[in-house]
Amino acid sequence: MYQTVSAVEAEGENNVVRTDEREGVSLPFVVRAGLPTWLVAGILFAVGFGVLLGNVQHLRRVPGFDDPRWNGDLDGSYAELAGHGVLVIASLLLVALALRLRSGWAYGAWALVLAGLAVDDFFLLHERGGEHLAAALSLPSVLNLRPVDLGELLVWAAEAAILGMVLVLAHAASSHSVRRDSWSLLALMVVLALFAVLIDMVHIAVESGISQRANSIFALVETAGELGVMALILLRVVQISLRTGPSAFDSGGGGGSRARRH
Repeated sequence: MYQTVSAVEAEGENNVVRTDEREGVSLPFVVRAGLPTWLVAGILFAVGFGVLLGNVQHLRRVPGFDDPRWNGDLDGSYAELAGHGVLVIASLLLVALALRLRSGWAYGAWALVLAGLAVDDFFLLHERGGEHLAAALSLPSVLNLRPVDLGELLVWAAEAAILGMVLVLAHAASSHSVRRDSWSLLALMVVLALFAVLIDMVHIAVESGISQRANSIFALVETAGELGVMALILLRVVQISLRTGPSAFDSGGGGGSRARRH
């Protein structure tokens, strides 16, 4: 009749799942998460579509879109600022999750990773660091990549190593359900890196040998890919927030009196 403390804790962790999962019912993601996820998805789609449409109009030299910030290939563009906003919101939600759950260390680590990406991009840290390393180390040009491009790759590698160590330690200290969420965020981060790093470097390497139209398509693919994956990261964080309990995106508001969904 009586349960041990460890049994109660294990039961508590197992209860941090959706009701439909516990009962063996498999429903689409947006149905499980509820209306708030539809709302977030709709807002992200509208913002992303608007930014990309403006980018296309800018490339077509349509009057009213001559502001260079419509060009998603430039630093400080509207697309880049939208991406920063998405990452910051996801980071804040992850901080709330880390504070709410005793075993949610990985959520805090992912909050640091996403916030670090936004800060690096906003303050041009990898660009400035790449320039410094290119000059200090006399980096060569390799595969049509400039010395500064190699410097940026070294800065990214250093940042990834530092944040990666923090993430590994936090991941190991987290519960099974949190680690499962952490793996899903890692998968999305790998896809983001493909657009933000790999496609970007390939574009730089082939830029001088392709047409202006092809360059524009390359830039659009990179911009759309980055924004799309960032949106998926935020949607995944919202889904986790809804699953683990009341959140700012829950249709019931922030009422602390609501019971956790079992």
